[in-house]
Amino acid sequence: MSFTQTVFLPVTPDQAFDLVTQPERLRRWQTLAARDDLRAGGEYRWTVVPGAHAAGTFTEIEPGRVLAFTWGWEGMESLPPGSSDITITFSPAEGGTNVTLVHEGLDDEQAASHAEGWNHYLGRLVAVAEKGDAGLDVWGMPEDFDQLKSADASWAVLSRVLTAVGPEAANLPTPCADFDIAALTDHLRGSIVGIGRALGADLPEQAADDDGAQADAAARAEARIAAVVQPTLEAFARHGLEGELDMGFAVL
Repeated sequence: MSFTQTVFLPVTPDQAFDLVTQPERLRRWQTLAARDDLRAGGEYRWTVVPGAHAAGTFTEIEPGRVLAFTWGWEGMESLPPGSSDITITFSPAEGGTNVTLVHEGLDDEQAASHAEGWNHYLGRLVAVAEKGDAGLDVWGMPEDFDQLKSADASWAVLSRVLTAVGPEAANLPTPCADFDIAALTDHLRGSIVGIGRALGADLPEQAADDDGAQADAAARAEARIAAVVQPTLEAFARHGLEGELDMGFAVL
């Protein structure tokens, strides 16, 4: 079976394409964290809600026109990563763009559950295109928690806070007497980088330069932290809860 839905976005086709492909924009409406290798044959991994990770491969990319990729869920035997197909087309319309999503390769139960999910998230896509922010995702609270889901959920809360912190706030004070917002953001990023290194995360190259360095006032706090949170959370999921972690200053 398949699911098909079309929504209208009051933006250009290129802007609509960016909303569904760029990690910083995906985090506004669909994902908590996103890794994209945006090329035919490139892989992606999206944390949609705490503990739920979609993954697959991009199969066709025409910016502003077509995006196609395989789809599935980590840990789901009935629909593993790459086991279904999604095609999104972008058609110019008066005042904006019609975005049509077709999800194929689903059984009846999967089609029903994904229809509910896509209707929810396409509604959030419309909201972010119209208002710039879809708000807190009410689906972001899992019914049961473990440490891995709690890590994802912690980032869900933190990202909402950081989204409101613009470059103009860099020098504002915080409850920590020795840290303004820029310094506290640096400290947070450095802590996450340290955890990511211990987990063997594939961190961005600039992460090493940020240890002990003052934040770039021109960079958005949410984007800076997200760049190191995503690979760290992914490495945590691979590592799991068993064994030890050498932080350098202590073994946990």
